[in-house]
Amino acid sequence: MSKINNEKFGIALNSSETPILKKMGVPESNIDFMTQSRGILNRMSVNDTLCVSSVQSFSNGAYDLFNKIQYLMNRGVEFQSGKEKTLSFTSIKPLSTNTVEILKNFAIREQEFANWVQTSRLETNAKAQLINKIQYEKIIDICVMFSSNGLKKK
Repeated sequence: MSKINNEKFGIALNSSETPILKKMGVPESNIDFMTQSRGILNRMSVNDTLCVSSVQSFSNGAYDLFNKIQYLMNRGVEFQSGKEKTLSFTSIKPLSTNTVEILKNFAIREQEFANWVQTSRLETNAKAQLINKIQYEKIIDICVMFSSNGLKKK
């Protein structure tokens, strides 16, 4: 079955990522910034491709990334990351069960840390800062793992 009307869309964190998305084949008219990402996702259909320069610019944490990837997979939207190529998937070659489980475990661990912080005796501002740091560290861990052949592509 051939793909019909498949388009590439891109989500950038800032304007410095736009050239990367263009190199990935995304037309400028299909590039939006993270603040407008809902509009792009609503325009996409089965077999379209969402391109990002890195999962770090696409997500603010492991839990957020896991949910976004699940959403894309369930809608039949393909995904390409410029840096973390082993997290890219298509309808023909979806993410392996092992990769999904790894992402899920990152998300669960991040959520457990965040829940622990919420129940701590820290001040509200300190809790928010610590949760942001935990999310940042988890997404960095994912980037490092998938950028440095943590999982080998078959």
